[in-house]
Amino acid sequence: MSIENGDKSLIPDWDAELEKLTGQSVDESFARHDEENYEQPAEVLTASGSDEASGGEKTPLITVNYGISIEEEERAFKLFQKLFVTKKNIVKTVLFGLAAAAFAVQIIMGKGDSISWGLMTVCLAFIAVVWITPVRVRKFLMQALEALKDDRYVLRVFDSGFEIETIIPQEDIEIASEIDKAEGDDDDEDIEKRLKPETSKYSFDRLGLKLVETDEMFMIFVGKETYHILPKRALNRELATSFEISFIPKFSEHIKA
Repeated sequence: MSIENGDKSLIPDWDAELEKLTGQSVDESFARHDEENYEQPAEVLTASGSDEASGGEKTPLITVNYGISIEEEERAFKLFQKLFVTKKNIVKTVLFGLAAAAFAVQIIMGKGDSISWGLMTVCLAFIAVVWITPVRVRKFLMQALEALKDDRYVLRVFDSGFEIETIIPQEDIEIASEIDKAEGDDDDEDIEKRLKPETSKYSFDRLGLKLVETDEMFMIFVGKETYHILPKRALNRELATSFEISFIPKFSEHIKA
């Protein structure tokens, strides 16, 4: 009530009260507090800021910077086809092979006509296409990936998931920038955003997530249509141990091919 009425004689002297309790003046107290903060390690002072910068995630448990050669891309794609394409092609081959055999029997027994010849030819042609198509797709894909052979990737593993970032070579950015500037676009930042793919982020509990391991690489499958490659040559002994502890056990499905 006295404060509301403006009676200043009843307002406590907070500075004096603080000095009685701490034995220090207000100025000394704040000065010492700042000195203690400056003596702390940098990571302690910036820990909360680091969490905010990573979208709430903690510091990565594992970080791997690596590149992928065209030969590794081809081996990985062959494995992808073996796991998800070859089995389907075998089933199609058996079905159309049986149909072609049935028409062939009719022709041999003299019961076939031009239609039987035509259908048998179609079945055999379909079988040929089934096995030629994967080879052609792989050939065209390798040609397309030739332009990406200098790209670098960064894998960051967290406790609840992981992310893979693509690092575009500076030379590619400069070339694209020159082309765009010639066309009237002067925004370098906008050019880099268009060139650089978004960072792929996955949770370990995502459905369809599968880890396939070979002697040369890890393949992280996201469903049946998307996969990421991590060559084992990018892992030194320490990183390999970290993978065994903090990465591989996170996958509910781990296959050694």
